[in-house]
Amino acid sequence: MSPAPYGSSSTASATSPQGCLKGQAREAEKQLAAYIAEKYQPTRHARDIDRIDVADVLSIYLEDCGPQVIDQLKLERCIGR
Repeated sequence: MSPAPYGSSSTASATSPQGCLKGQAREAEKQLAAYIAEKYQPTRHARDIDRIDVADVLSIYLEDCGPQVIDQLKLERCIGR
C-alpha cells in the first residue's frame, strides 16, 4: 500500500511537506542552520585575499584563539555563531 499524497490524509493539516509539524518550521530552520554551521570547516591554505570569506576568517579565529579569550560567550555572540 503506497502512502497517501500530501494533503489527503487526516494529519495533512498538522504536517508540512518536510514532515515537520506546522508551527515548528522556525525551530527546524534554526536546528538545520546550527547543524550546517557545526559541520562546516573552512579551508586552511594560502589563497588570494579576494577569495577568502570574512566568515571563514572569523570561524578560524574563533577556533584558534577563542579558548584563550576570557569572555568566550561574548566573543561567540559578537561573531554571531
